[in-house]
Amino acid sequence: MCIFTGPVFREGDRRYRGVQIPEAYWKVVAFMAESGRLSATAYMIEQTDDLDALGFMFGQYKTYQRSVARIEALTQLDFGDLAEFDGFSNEERETGTRIEAEIRGPADIRV
Repeated sequence: MCIFTGPVFREGDRRYRGVQIPEAYWKVVAFMAESGRLSATAYMIEQTDDLDALGFMFGQYKTYQRSVARIEALTQLDFGDLAEFDGFSNEERETGTRIEAEIRGPADIRV
């Protein structure tokens, strides 16, 4: 298993003491399934609304499963061929529709 993670920086992000505070964070996970097949999945936590309501307090944030391709577009990072092993990226490529799903527990994760 290999896990990549980081912030999504945007022009409109607020600053605190001169430091940009990202309103979203991403995670891309690549792993070998029990069948030996390579799989990839991606997630994003958005905290824009929570930061507006809470200031700089910590809180419960919503997590969404996103496509590896979408994370690449948002971050301008290149994850090589991982998007080919991600069901969300493949579905987006086939339908032309951006896919996201809120994750409330392990049963909500689609691989």
